[in-house]
Amino acid sequence: AGAASRLVQFVLMFGRPLTACAVSTAVGAVLLAFFTSVNPTQKSAVPPVVVGNDWQNRADSGRVWTVAELAAYDGTHGPHALLLAILGEIYNVSAGARFYMPSKGYHSMAGCDNSRAFAGESDEANASIGDLSTEEQAGVAKWRSFYRDHDVYYRVGVLNGLYFDSLGRATAEQQRLESVFAAANWIEVLRKKFEKRFMNCNSKSATSKAEMVIWCDDSYHPPGSRPVHVYYTLPGQGDMPPHSSNRCACVPMKDRTRFEEEAAELAARPVQDTITFRFVDYIGCPEMSQTCSRRQNTIPPLP
Repeated sequence: AGAASRLVQFVLMFGRPLTACAVSTAVGAVLLAFFTSVNPTQKSAVPPVVVGNDWQNRADSGRVWTVAELAAYDGTHGPHALLLAILGEIYNVSAGARFYMPSKGYHSMAGCDNSRAFAGESDEANASIGDLSTEEQAGVAKWRSFYRDHDVYYRVGVLNGLYFDSLGRATAEQQRLESVFAAANWIEVLRKKFEKRFMNCNSKSATSKAEMVIWCDDSYHPPGSRPVHVYYTLPGQGDMPPHSSNRCACVPMKDRTRFEEEAAELAARPVQDTITFRFVDYIGCPEMSQTCSRRQNTIPPLP
């Protein structure tokens, strides 16, 4: 299977971070058979890793590794640590040996920086993600956060290369990506606020039926809401251009006039860092009903 399908499995396998207790009881014995328990910060050719109950004795995260040094930790060089790099940050993933060892689904990520694989783009070691879409780059950053925040995996240094120099300092490319990630995070916060304000409609469909149902529920949505289609544009930020999208939203009828006045004002005089939007009614839906049936695959009403 390709990198994209394996990432889906990876999410399912690691939907929740492992706890120290789970590691020591469920896989500790297996890991002890694979890895030795000596100082992981020593700069020998293949420094081993602390495992079992000692995993909290974390390694020095300031070490700068070479590509050749990291390659020795791909699981093919004897009972040593399993390491991977993402965006130049190196993590000890020995606790996940059953996923990263040779012949396992994610072995292509071990012993190298294969950041591109986290966007489902590469089975070969490729650290570069600069030509990917902003959304794909932000997705890789989320995977980096997964490793940063993991209960058992831990950082053991940085890789001299695209993202860090030989002294461990961030390169221009790493700094550029951090700006992209910051902008993407800001846009995501703005989008979630908008989604909370104009909540998604409920929907139900079946392949055996020609129609789908969309509706608003007073027990979940603001009371008195009905389905409308909302077109909106997220503002640009940094290198990220404005992004337009549309969806079904539940809008309380008592507030619709006020919302539409706000939308008209923003269309006439846009406000920096603010989402612009417009409501469009679904054709054929009862005017005051909270439920509407529409033919499946029907295009949304035009703005």
